[in-house]
Amino acid sequence: MRSGDERAFTGLAAPDPGPTHVHGLGLDARDGALYIATHTGLYRLGRSAQSPVRVTERRQDTMGFTVAGPGRFLGSGHPDIDEARDQGLPALLGLIESRDRGRSWEPVSLAGQADFHVLRFAGRRVYGYDVSRDRLLVSEDGGRSWRRLARPGPLVDLAADRSVLGAAALRALSKAAALPC
Repeated sequence: MRSGDERAFTGLAAPDPGPTHVHGLGLDARDGALYIATHTGLYRLGRSAQSPVRVTERRQDTMGFTVAGPGRFLGSGHPDIDEARDQGLPALLGLIESRDRGRSWEPVSLAGQADFHVLRFAGRRVYGYDVSRDRLLVSEDGGRSWRRLARPGPLVDLAADRSVLGAAALRALSKAAALPC
């Protein structure tokens, strides 16, 4: 093979690295599988599986991820590079939703305007921390419209509990309270 001969590499695909740089985890009540949102796509680990498998060939960088119901996921982050180029997608996906366990995603809101690194779902409420504008948001209508909340310091994660007085209570884990890894 001659140096610089690109034809020598035609048809060769890089091996799938598997779930690296994990951003989110979620259990789907429909099938009991663990879904793993990563820098290089979404993976599924079945109940009796030994290793996770890629859900689709899409290499979407799913930064924020939460299971919103059986087979229904909410996410955010950055599009697959090829899809961004071919479909003219913005660099920030805003809030996106999948109703088929991550095989396809549809925009819900804030496309091009938000990069949620933390997403949590409780009832009809969606909580999101948008790192692109350093804001904590809540939606009362499943993510279609948003209002800003006071942020209790630098965030690492959120926990939403809808059992508290019948409404969602929000707890924030800040960097100041996080233990070193």
